[in-house]
Amino acid sequence: MKKNIKRIIPMIAIATLMATSVFANNNVKNTQQQALEQGSDKQNQIYVNGELLEGINLIKENDKYLLPVRAIFEKLGYEIAYDANTKIISITKAPHFITFSTTADAYTFLRMAPQPLGQAPIVKEGVTYVPVELLDLVGIQNEITAENTLVIGDEVQVDTETTVETRQNPIIITDIDEDKNTVTVEDSQKGTVVLNIKDIKIEYTTEDKELMIGQALEVEYGDIMTASQPPVNTPKSVKVVDKISYGEILSVEKDGENTRVLFKDEEIGEVVLTLAPDFKVEYTTDDTELKEGQSLEVVLGKAMTMSIPPMTTPKSVKVVEKSNQDIVEEETNQEVIKGTATIKSVDKENEQILVTDEKMGDIILNLHDDVKIEYKNGTGLNAYDWMIEGQKLEIEYSPIMTRSLPPINNPVKILILN
Repeated sequence: MKKNIKRIIPMIAIATLMATSVFANNNVKNTQQQALEQGSDKQNQIYVNGELLEGINLIKENDKYLLPVRAIFEKLGYEIAYDANTKIISITKAPHFITFSTTADAYTFLRMAPQPLGQAPIVKEGVTYVPVELLDLVGIQNEITAENTLVIGDEVQVDTETTVETRQNPIIITDIDEDKNTVTVEDSQKGTVVLNIKDIKIEYTTEDKELMIGQALEVEYGDIMTASQPPVNTPKSVKVVDKISYGEILSVEKDGENTRVLFKDEEIGEVVLTLAPDFKVEYTTDDTELKEGQSLEVVLGKAMTMSIPPMTTPKSVKVVEKSNQDIVEEETNQEVIKGTATIKSVDKENEQILVTDEKMGDIILNLHDDVKIEYKNGTGLNAYDWMIEGQKLEIEYSPIMTRSLPPINNPVKILILN
């Protein structure tokens, strides 16, 4: 491996983040059939991985199916905790972390902004019930049969005719140690993992022919994962692949023979995509031409201009259906999220700071023109004097967080505390 390893900023690190261990399809189908054969006198039962939970049932309120949260998630191996002071329930199973209040229709998965599921939790006879849609948010397969029986498995089956395609969740390099021949990655399913690549032949499908921070990987893990934190694994294979960028078309216009597409990338903001007349756009929808409002999957070109917004010739452009997450973000007018955080590092060139929020962990803040910045005592600001490591802040976050690790937010207000 070369000593002068370059560092690049990842264009996209999709967190999605929503999968668990594999559950055999035939087991799921058998369980569904078994549930159907129980008859109408067995309605509202719940099966988890093929096992009937005796005495545990679905309920229905306001036309929403609700499940008993503790019984189901403990059966799935999660730990449940309740804070009586804040009325917050937390559900944990590494790397998953779910929180919600018993008083609000707002459910947080990992570090995403709180999501409404159409119903706040309901407490009946000491049992807390939540919408079945919480399973969808976490990525756990579930189906309610014609007999109102809930069947829960581990593998998410996608009906391509009715379900939006799940986004690709790449594995991103976060650190490289040449001396130890290891690469640290952030895996959307497994969290942080250290890969021992001493005797591994790296396959490159990109223009880059050496490992760099920020690259996306496809990894076939070895059979043994250590119990350390983070775990260490010797993979069977490692492939460097293109990172997929997601976003929406803001405008489309002709520039001579070329087409200029103003694309709002979830990670880096606005980018102009320059498409030659013979550029082939892939359509997975009924559309036959590019237009404002479409959702795109883009492999950005390596070269970008220094203009604002930057311009590039993409490697590929695919028009896709909007994900369920995108729809929620567009249709939901959420309140501002508040938090207390400490500055961890400062990037003045890109006008960003990395903060550690007391509840949500690391978050990158974009210091855009509209963010309101104040001292607690009312003193005015001089340039970036307050941007130092260890500075305490009160932050009003905007409701939308990117799916990257760490997530990126455009804050509404920053209050300097000390």
